[in-house]
Amino acid sequence: KNPMQQTATGIGGPAVPRGIKKEHLKYDVWEKDITPSPELRKWFHEDQAEHWEGFAAMYRKELENSEAALRFIDTIKHHHTITLLYASKAPNTTHARIPATVSAGALRLITHNLYSKSKDEL
Repeated sequence: KNPMQQTATGIGGPAVPRGIKKEHLKYDVWEKDITPSPELRKWFHEDQAEHWEGFAAMYRKELENSEAALRFIDTIKHHHTITLLYASKAPNTTHARIPATVSAGALRLITHNLYSKSKDEL
C-alpha cells in the first residue's frame, strides 16, 4: 500500500452500527478496543449534555493509558490522511471525536459519520 494514501478506520465499537452491513464499509483498520470503558459510557449517557466535558477529559485519560490506543496510533502514523468512521445520531457529542484530538499530532484526521450517508455511498 502507498503510505500516503487515505486510510478509513472504523472505531465505533466492537459491533457494526445498526442498519449498516460490514461488507458495505470500506476500511483498513478496525480497532475495536479504543472505545470508552463501559462505566464511562454509562455515566455519559445518563446526561450527555451535562457530562460531555467531563466525559471527554476522562476518555482522553483512558486513551492515554491504553495499549490498544498506542497500537492504533502506531498502525496509522505512516499514513498522510486518516478518516475516522463512526455512527452517531449526535455527532457533536460522540466519543469518536476524542481519539482524533489524542492522536492528531502531525496527522491529518477527518471524522465521518456513517449515518450521514446512504449505504451506497460507503
